[in-house]
Amino acid sequence: MSENRQLTQMLHMRTRPELYARLAAQAAREGISMPSLCRRILVVAMDAPASEAVEVPATRRETAPEDVQALRGLRADVARLNGALVKTAIRCRDVNAIDLHSAVEAAINDNKSLGRDIDQCIKRLSK
Repeated sequence: MSENRQLTQMLHMRTRPELYARLAAQAAREGISMPSLCRRILVVAMDAPASEAVEVPATRRETAPEDVQALRGLRADVARLNGALVKTAIRCRDVNAIDLHSAVEAAINDNKSLGRDIDQCIKRLSK
């Protein structure tokens, strides 16, 4: 039976970065997923039957360099689009197209946010 069918209840929690890093490092050393490690810790702390500590191997896929390159290319496209949007906003302002100018300014902000999201993704994948 798959893990999803065995384990039906979910526990969500927040932790400080230091504890998260320690858990992630320990799970990586043992070659198991972080949820598996947390289950084991809880089972021991609660003196529960060992069968409750279902362990699943870590399955993290290594990021291929071409994936990161593709994201960098996408990021460059987003930057070029932003440049075009800025020029469009300037032109709209020059011709006094206030409604269109506001819409373009909103698109610029959305595009900048997209660029930041891509940057964060590249940063995570490049670790």
